[in-house]
Amino acid sequence: GSSDLMGLWVLIIAAWYNCVPLANETRARSLTTIESELHSYFQWTSPPFSMKQFFGQFSQARLIITKHDIDVVHSNNAAPCQWLVPACFLVGRPLVVLLHAIYLRRSRVVLGAHFANKVIGVSRATVQPYLNDGLTPADVEIIPNTIDAEVLSRPEERRGGKERKSRGVPL
Repeated sequence: GSSDLMGLWVLIIAAWYNCVPLANETRARSLTTIESELHSYFQWTSPPFSMKQFFGQFSQARLIITKHDIDVVHSNNAAPCQWLVPACFLVGRPLVVLLHAIYLRRSRVVLGAHFANKVIGVSRATVQPYLNDGLTPADVEIIPNTIDAEVLSRPEERRGGKERKSRGVPL
């Protein structure tokens, strides 16, 4: 499927998730969807390192990229960079990582998002630590999250607003 994103046509070939609701959304749109358990390692709350799992994720990434002839790989957070960076390097495809949160130094180092071809953040605060770590302004972009203020100003239009109103739940 394709979509118009800020005037650019984006072709989505395959989506790989460990999140059931997101996977269900892409399946509902008839997109190739791969769903599996994904792990990152060496962070405070990570599971113990498993060479088998790591290389399984790395191998699966290479397979998805080559099977679907992906031109640009997008990671929706820094964690998958642990296996996407080497997979993209080996198959010669660029990796773009989109950051929605500020990562502590330890996480930035062990996840390896610095090695992505482009680090995109939703705010200056999300990319500033990477600039402080030595990435250049050419290595990063800021694309703010946006909201539809008009819709949010009408409580009855919010998700569940009509249902809540019909049940007498305050908006």
